[in-house]
Amino acid sequence: MMGATLRAPLAALTALLELTANPNIILPGMLAVATAELVSRALRGERSVFDALINAQPMSTRLKSKS
Repeated sequence: MMGATLRAPLAALTALLELTANPNIILPGMLAVATAELVSRALRGERSVFDALINAQPMSTRLKSKS
């Protein structure tokens, strides 16, 4: 889920390896991350969750946060 939502598949695989300390989990993890990425792109398109959050804010809020 982390890899698809944040568009960071390598970070998701690294977290998986660090949390389990089991290198045998990487191949199934790659398959899960790839599947989640494909489903995420089919449902949301090319936008990441960060783009969606920024676009959900009113324009006045976005302008104030820059200064």
